[in-house]
Amino acid sequence: MQFRPRATYSRPVTPGSDTLAMSGRAERCQQALGATAGMASVALLLAACNGAAAAQSAPAPAVPPAAAPTAPPTATPTAPPPATKPATKPVSTPVGTPVTKPGLLPDRRLTPGQVFPGATATQICVPGYSSGVRSVSLRVRHSVFASYRIDYARHAAYELDHLVPLELGGDNAAANLWPQPRQGAGAADVKDHLENRLHALVCAGRVPLSEAQHAMQGDWWAANRKYGPRT
Repeated sequence: MQFRPRATYSRPVTPGSDTLAMSGRAERCQQALGATAGMASVALLLAACNGAAAAQSAPAPAVPPAAAPTAPPTATPTAPPPATKPATKPVSTPVGTPVTKPGLLPDRRLTPGQVFPGATATQICVPGYSSGVRSVSLRVRHSVFASYRIDYARHAAYELDHLVPLELGGDNAAANLWPQPRQGAGAADVKDHLENRLHALVCAGRVPLSEAQHAMQGDWWAANRKYGPRT
């Protein structure tokens, strides 16, 4: 068998045919690229949508509960400082203690002195006046010693004295009586001398009766320096 060579046919080339072929190929590439770019965009869009859906379907992260507001610390009330105790008044002089000049003057709270209201200088200057008005019961004597806290068993060491003497119009009331020591600077005999001196001055008209009474009632020791001789 005899083989015949295959006839080769060539496409006739026309002017500009190469250029057209090239432009056709470029257009197809651009279309292919456009299609590819579109597909990539779609893929990216799908990926973004799937991510958003996943984000929506995913459980939200647990948010720790907000801490309850705490109240500000309350200051513990403190007790007010104890009130300062007011200063106490000085203790009053115990009953039976002379207020001034112990042993010389009586306790003014117990023996302020008292006179007969109607006594006059004319009356007291009558001889025997004092003995005629003297009248102090045993009950009153015991009461006066008790008020001065002196045991009556010791009464011999005292004279139950009339602060304002009877011879100057003094009363027999307990308010005019006090246990006067018989010994010491203010001994009863010193006051007795003063009483006699003032009585003489009043009866001589040299000293008013009221002045003599006030002198004995106030401070007989001072009156002794003023009116009577020092003994």
